[in-house]
Amino acid sequence: MKSCFDCTPVLSLQFRSASLAWHEHTLCVSFVPQALHVWQQRRRCREIRDNKSPLPRGGRLAELAHGTCHYRLDGADNIGPLVVLVHGMVRNSCYLSVLASELVRLNRRVLLWDLGGRGWSSYGAALPHTPALFAGQLAELLLAIGEHDEIDLAGYSMGAPIAAKFAATFPSRVRSLVLICPAGTTAGPCLPKWLPALFSIPVLSTVLARYSLSTMDSASEWESPSGSHWDVCCQLEEATTRNEPALPHSFVNTVRHFALNASEHHFADVGKLRPKRLGVLVVCGSDDDVIPLGAAAIIQHHVPHATLHTVAGGDHALMSHVTCENTSCHSEVNPVAHTSESCLTSE
Repeated sequence: MKSCFDCTPVLSLQFRSASLAWHEHTLCVSFVPQALHVWQQRRRCREIRDNKSPLPRGGRLAELAHGTCHYRLDGADNIGPLVVLVHGMVRNSCYLSVLASELVRLNRRVLLWDLGGRGWSSYGAALPHTPALFAGQLAELLLAIGEHDEIDLAGYSMGAPIAAKFAATFPSRVRSLVLICPAGTTAGPCLPKWLPALFSIPVLSTVLARYSLSTMDSASEWESPSGSHWDVCCQLEEATTRNEPALPHSFVNTVRHFALNASEHHFADVGKLRPKRLGVLVVCGSDDDVIPLGAAAIIQHHVPHATLHTVAGGDHALMSHVTCENTSCHSEVNPVAHTSESCLTSE
C-alpha cells in the first residue's frame, strides 16, 4: 500500500543540509591555513618596507625581475677579471668585506651582493629560495650593471652550490670557480627530514626561525673570538638582528626549499664541463665543525678535475681569516691565487 506521505524531499533536504555542513567544514579547514598564510605574507611585505636602515658605504640598489638587489662594486678602477663573492645562508655581503678589501689591494674589482631576503635585497615571499633562484639573481645583476666579461666566482658555505649552479648554467661567463667550506652535500649539517614540514606551518615557522637565529653564534662563523675582526663581526651581528626583519622569513624559505644536504647535482653539472673550460678549486678548513672535510671529497667525486686544498687549523670562518698580515691564508683561499697557480688551464 502506497503511503500518502512521500519522505523523499525530506530525506533529500536533510542530505543536502548535511552535505552543505560538511562542505562548510571542509572550506573552513582549508581556508583558515590559507588565510593565515596570506596574512603572514602581507605582514612580511610590510616588514620589508619598514626596513629603512642606510645602505653601507658604496652600496647601490638594482631593480631586478623579482625585486631590489643590493650590491657594492669595490675597486672599480682596477684591472683584471671581476671577482664575484657569494655569501652564505643567514648573513649578508658585509661579512665578506675583509676578503674583498684584500682582493682590491691586489688590483682586482670585486662584486659584493646580497642574496634575496638578506641584507638590503628585497625578499620574494612567493618564490622558493633555491640555487636556481639566486643564480638567476646574479645573472640579472651582472646584466644590469653592464658586466659582460668572464668572472672569477667564489661561493662560501651555502654560496657554493649557488656558484656551482651559476657556473653550470652560464659556463661561458665563468673563468674560475672557488668553493669555500661548501654546503650542499650529504657531509654538511644534517637537517632532520621533518624540519621543512615543520617550517611550513604559518606563524610557528617564524617563531622557530627567530629562535634559531637568536641561538646561532654567527659571529664565530666569520671570525674567531681572538681574531682582529671579532668586534666588527659582533657589531654586524647586532645591526643585522636589528635591521633585517625579513631574515627569519628568508631562513624559513631556505630551510624549506634549498635542499642544503641534497644539492650535489649542481656540482655534478659542473663536473660535466670540460676541464679546460673551467678551473675549480675547493677549499676547506681542517677544523671546520659546520662543513666537515668529507664535503670536499664528495665534490671531487662529482668534479674529478677539481683541485682540493685543506687549510690546516682553518674553521668555517675562512672567508674572514684574510688580513694584510696573513697573506699565506689569503693565498690559499682567494680566486686570484687559484688562477695564478695554474688551476685554470687556458685553451
